[in-house]
Amino acid sequence: MHNFLSFKTDLDVLRKIPVIPALILSDEDSEDAKTTELSLLQWISSKDNQSDLEKVAEQCFCRLEQVRVFYILITFYYHWKQSR
Repeated sequence: MHNFLSFKTDLDVLRKIPVIPALILSDEDSEDAKTTELSLLQWISSKDNQSDLEKVAEQCFCRLEQVRVFYILITFYYHWKQSR
């Protein structure tokens, strides 16, 4: 859970950082990007349409939550079995 919160904080920071002009100017495929202020998160996400960082973070959080619930169930079962 701590790592996800840290990653979420990282996403918030990336969302606040403007892209430096050199990165935008190196984008030959996007003339509109030169006139629009992008955040670093938007720029990174635009480079790989398949894996938006926010979606990756959400998927990781869901999987970690599943593992946490499974761990709780296993721990409960183990203690229940020991008390019998």
